Amino acid sequence: ILQISKPTSTFTTSSIPGEFMWAYLYISSPIANFQNAITNKQTYSFNYKSFLCFELVPDYLAKRIGYLLNIEKQTIPLVSNWLNVGTVYTGSYCTLGWLGVGIMFSVIMIATALYLFLLVKNNQYYITGIAILNTFIIFNSFDNMIYFSGISLQLIYPLIHMYIPKKPIS
Repeated sequence: ILQISKPTSTFTTSSIPGEFMWAYLYISSPIANFQNAITNKQTYSFNYKSFLCFELVPDYLAKRIGYLLNIEKQTIPLVSNWLNVGTVYTGSYCTLGWLGVGIMFSVIMIATALYLFLLVKNNQYYITGIAILNTFIIFNSFDNMIYFSGISLQLIYPLIHMYIPKKPIS
């Protein structure tokens, strides 16, 4: 990691262990890629179809819809090709600029509030639902979890299981 990231001599001669460079890069690279997209304003184009398809729809549907309607996913500008993640807002910015960031923020806030409203406290899966929601929100720091169905679809299970009666153990 130290060879690839090329830290300054101040870092390499400091008392900070080199292993902390990995954590620093992992935490800071999504924000750096978002800042890179903002700095390179020519990287975004107002593409409403791409925003709707690849930012607000889970990937297993978005890939099919994009293929059928000939919509391409906007690529994000990277600070380095091996630091390839951006925050939930990077793709939104690259497709709609600040309007996309605002829409994505609103969608996440409304979806979170709606989910908390639908998840009944006396549900036996309440804690599971809250844990998945927290994971969803934290992982948005690294990528769009609405698009990544591995997390977004898990939010549905605690809601579904509220209505499935628990079988008694015999």
